[in-house]
Amino acid sequence: MCCLKFIVKLNQLNPVETGDGSLKLRVYNLVNEDWFEVEQDVSGSNIMDRMLEVAQNTIVKHKPENNYLFVTVESPGLLLTIGEGGVSSETLISPKPTTLKAVRLYKLDSEGKPVLVHEYKPPGEVFVYDGFLSIPATMSYDFIVVETSEDLRPIFPNEIVLPPVRELVKTERKRRKSARRKTRKASKSAKKQGKKKTRKRRARRR
Repeated sequence: MCCLKFIVKLNQLNPVETGDGSLKLRVYNLVNEDWFEVEQDVSGSNIMDRMLEVAQNTIVKHKPENNYLFVTVESPGLLLTIGEGGVSSETLISPKPTTLKAVRLYKLDSEGKPVLVHEYKPPGEVFVYDGFLSIPATMSYDFIVVETSEDLRPIFPNEIVLPPVRELVKTERKRRKSARRKTRKASKSAKKQGKKKTRKRRARRR
């Protein structure tokens, strides 16, 4: 039996609201960071498959509620991370959880050059993912730039509230034979019967 130790890390992202007098947005605090070791038998199996099994079992035991849970499993030379959870959201601020640096509002001048109208920087380390951006109607701007630890992402006013994703439910439908197929089959059977009759008549004449 070949046993291998895995290090399992748990990270929870809890939603909170932040902002100032000119804008509000949802961010996430990293809380309940924990880790532990798991010893697994990996003989005769793929190590990554065992790591995925450990991560999935950990998420089942710590099922998230109105937040996100990320489980990372590490072994010598390998790392695997999966996440689960969900929070009611209006838009996608960042494609994946990243540290927020700043949110800036820009207005285009007469020459089409962007002019900074407002800037918000969070007081501490927070993460952005899905959520909402609330800006007063009195604030005049053309687009938003969200700066994270990884990149700069522009957001336009029509992207602040995205339409909800509709869930498609697959239903099995019984296939109905078309009238054309029925008529074709009927004509074929009639031709076959006609051929049989002519063969019988020829046989009788002989």
